[in-house]
Amino acid sequence: MESHDPFEIVQIPADLDPESEPMGSKSKSWLRLEGRGRCLFKEARAGTGEDWAEKIAAELAELLRLPHAPIDLARRGEKRGLLSYSVVQDGEELIHGNELLYERLPDYPPPAGDSRKFSRVPQHRLTTVLAANADPKLELPLRWIAPPAITVAAEVFVGYLLLDAWIGNTDRHHQNWAWLRRLGPPGTAADSRYYLCATFDHGSSLGWDLTDEVRRKRLVTRDRQYTVEAYTARARSAFYGDSGEHRPLHPCEALGLAAVSYPTAARVWGGYLVGISEASIMACISRVPPDILSSGSKEFVMRLIKANRRQIVTRLEDIL
Repeated sequence: MESHDPFEIVQIPADLDPESEPMGSKSKSWLRLEGRGRCLFKEARAGTGEDWAEKIAAELAELLRLPHAPIDLARRGEKRGLLSYSVVQDGEELIHGNELLYERLPDYPPPAGDSRKFSRVPQHRLTTVLAANADPKLELPLRWIAPPAITVAAEVFVGYLLLDAWIGNTDRHHQNWAWLRRLGPPGTAADSRYYLCATFDHGSSLGWDLTDEVRRKRLVTRDRQYTVEAYTARARSAFYGDSGEHRPLHPCEALGLAAVSYPTAARVWGGYLVGISEASIMACISRVPPDILSSGSKEFVMRLIKANRRQIVTRLEDIL
């Protein structure tokens, strides 16, 4: 049964001692909360919707039956943000995409380089990423029950691409997908097993960086170049094609290219997408407290999600 109560906002004690998190460009820190375990608190930058966008994205990933990092809205004092619960347990470690691709490509930027250079990396090609996740030693995500037709990790990654296209995620860069390595006894890499990591970090989606006023204007405009649909058409992923283009692929274009190689996976995830009711989607959006996401912006998010779903269905119409 769907809940219509507002999402919980976790209050983080101001005196809780955090661990730093150097990776990425946002203010964040790891915490250990009683009854909740290890989680990453990510502060929402002023004037953005990084917190509600990531929460809604996680709820939509759940509707799609994808493995994902659980998310809670949170506050620390007056600072708004979110908690992303760790997908890594004891005896496991994360291997980010840039580390994996550096091992495979002679021209890939070394992980020890500029840690902030991750959103515009031409070597981050979709075919290369799919090939990496088709590695025969890579297993399906841990602690997740796969649909019967999904048998290899690359097929799960197609689901991540569909989620990106649905929410307009522009941030699936090489540090926002990863493998998990489970160390064999006695904690050495010799007998390690490798698993695709659950999807995480979806805050750069759903019009997160627009103001309420801009969202309102896009809802009511008669200028076809300024509509919500026009906004979704300009989205860019962090993936590049193989033809030397200077611009990254649109998220829906990336999904379409992946569907050529993995049509069964595209059919599975696309089928789940088509089967999700608008009422279920709206239930997710409406549960964000109004002081975090206004009613007008909720209307914008719903229209964006509907527009992107239409694009996906059109792109996959020969498969679905």
